[in-house]
Amino acid sequence: MRESRDVPAGLSSPTAPSSAAWSISAGLAAVSSAWLGAGLGDPAHAYWDEGLYITDAHRCFDGGPLENPEHPPLGKFLIGLGIQLAGDTALGWRAASFVAIVLLVASLPLWLAPTGLVGARAPRWELALAA
Repeated sequence: MRESRDVPAGLSSPTAPSSAAWSISAGLAAVSSAWLGAGLGDPAHAYWDEGLYITDAHRCFDGGPLENPEHPPLGKFLIGLGIQLAGDTALGWRAASFVAIVLLVASLPLWLAPTGLVGARAPRWELALAA
C-alpha cells in the first residue's frame, strides 16, 4: 500500500538544499551586502525617480493623499518603512531595495540546489564563472 507522502511514478522527490548551497548562500549574502552597502548613501540626494516616491512614502505613514497614485503603493510603503527605521536620508530611502536585492542574491543557490547547479554535483564551469 502506498502512503500519501510517496512520490508518484515518474516524478522525483524534492531535495533540501545541501550544506554547500547554504554556505554559498551565506557567502553571497555577505559579499553582496558589503558591495552594495558601500555605496548605499551615495549620492546623498534623491536620485533619478526617487523623488517621485519619497514624498508619497512619507504620506503612506502620515495618512495624506498620494501625489502619484499611479506608481506602485507597495514600493512607496517599503521606502516609507525604510525612512521610519533608518531616517529620512539616502540610507532610509534605499534600505528596502538593499534588503530585497541581498535576499534575492542570497536565495539563488537555495533555489538552484535541486537542479545540481550548486553544490558538490556542480559543473566545473560554475567555478570559472564564480572566479
